[in-house]
Amino acid sequence: MDFKILFTTFFGIILFSNLVLAQIMPPHAFYGTVTWNGSPASDGKSVVAKINGVEVASTTTKDGKYGYEPIFYIAGDRSGDEINFFVNGVDTGKTVYFVNGKITLLDLTATGPEEPSPQPPAGGGGGGGGGGLVTPTTTEEPEEVEEEPQPCQERWLCDDWSECEDGQQTRVCEDVNECGTDRDIPLMIQPCSKEEIEETAKGEEAVLGGPTGFFLGLSTTEWAMGGIIGVIIAAIIIFLVTRRKKSKIV
Repeated sequence: MDFKILFTTFFGIILFSNLVLAQIMPPHAFYGTVTWNGSPASDGKSVVAKINGVEVASTTTKDGKYGYEPIFYIAGDRSGDEINFFVNGVDTGKTVYFVNGKITLLDLTATGPEEPSPQPPAGGGGGGGGGGLVTPTTTEEPEEVEEEPQPCQERWLCDDWSECEDGQQTRVCEDVNECGTDRDIPLMIQPCSKEEIEETAKGEEAVLGGPTGFFLGLSTTEWAMGGIIGVIIAAIIIFLVTRRKKSKIV
């Protein structure tokens, strides 16, 4: 009977000691910086440690860091367990094995969507009742419309046609606007014949008409003959007038 009591007491002491030792095993603490999308994480981003997919510790960022205040640690006897770290629910890819009583510097990096910064409430206006949440507004910038360039307007100036040579007449034309195109370029070569040019010249002389045209068409010989005839006629008139005067005197 006494042996049973002694054995039970000894077993109870050993069991109680194991429970106490399990409770006082030192934790594994972590601290470091948190980088989010390439920049120090803003305050309030969550940092979570998981073992076998189960959350065992959590904290939030402050000044781009974690584990400084408050201290971030994992308690219990988890020696050798694999710990995974998450920032704002995003796996950082960092893996550490649990060691009782160890303090580990562990910098965490993750990428994810940026949270919109709060918009300040619109100013102005009189007093009113209690306000609710202010919905941030966004202003859409107008799209710039590129103006289509206007096509260059050709303006051609041409010299007079050259004389007819080898059945052709030529002239020089120039685009004063210098468009570099020839959509509206006028003719610079045209067929011709000397007979047509002479007929055109005769037609222009005929248009003159009247006495002016007649005298312009006389040659030098014709002018000389006309002068002689005029002198003879004038001499005859003078002779007849002089003779008539003498007849009256007699």
